[in-house]
Amino acid sequence: VESSSSSSSQTPLLGIDWVREVVSTSLNEIFDPKEIARNAAIAKLDGKNKKKKNKKKKKNADDASATLQEEGEEETEPKMSEEERNSIIEAAVNAALPFSTHDAMVTPATKAEFGDYQCNAAMSLAKSAGLNPRECATKIVDQLRPLIQDCMEEPEIAGPGFINLKFKDEYLVQALGVMVNDSMGRLGLPKAA
Repeated sequence: VESSSSSSSQTPLLGIDWVREVVSTSLNEIFDPKEIARNAAIAKLDGKNKKKKNKKKKKNADDASATLQEEGEEETEPKMSEEERNSIIEAAVNAALPFSTHDAMVTPATKAEFGDYQCNAAMSLAKSAGLNPRECATKIVDQLRPLIQDCMEEPEIAGPGFINLKFKDEYLVQALGVMVNDSMGRLGLPKAA
């Protein structure tokens, strides 16, 4: 959101919408949404197969101690053909859209020591990007750094791959000045159209 004042020297008022937009722009610069969708579909398909195999093994172990199925009744799982598998993967790729502000996963920080905002995008993208969450967060931070350097402190990667973002005190002082000096008396908020 920018100030409603006409002075070009005034600092625009930035908030969570701006942060989400900058993060989603960065994600689109770093990652190909179609490749991420392809990898996510493959992981999901492979994950289902692993879970079914694990359930079957567990069931066989349970059968040793107690019979769970009646004689002659055997559970069979339909197998997916390679053509069906490729069709599902292709559909996921064709449905892929550029990353949105929702995909940025930016929320207000839960604790003051985490800054102003938290970005959890690296945690959900990492596996599909073929990276660990911390490596994914590093790529995001490297892309974000030049876009936010004028108004935010150095992004901090915390834990396994969370990104903490905090406005610079200098930016906040300037933004507050814009709000105080707003001749329209709207504290820097634009008039509703």
